[in-house]
Amino acid sequence: MSMNIQEQVGEHRAAALLGLPMTEIRRFSQISGLGHLEKGDRGEQVVFTYEELRRLLESLPSLLLTPPGPGCLPTGTRGLPLFGFEGSS
Repeated sequence: MSMNIQEQVGEHRAAALLGLPMTEIRRFSQISGLGHLEKGDRGEQVVFTYEELRRLLESLPSLLLTPPGPGCLPTGTRGLPLFGFEGSS
């Protein structure tokens, strides 16, 4: 699929546009299946079309509720999170 470079948004720009850390952009890309990896002079990066970026933005509320995976939250001695989310007991 040949695409004009102006029709694509790299992960650095996507993170800046959405106000999110780049690690979250990559995680949301993996969860949602949006974007694709491209190899360039600086290594691999996730690249989005503007349509994919729009769809990612629309799905952010549900993606933000997706836990990042085991070991991502600081835990106490019993393996329980040291802090809870507001409204949880």
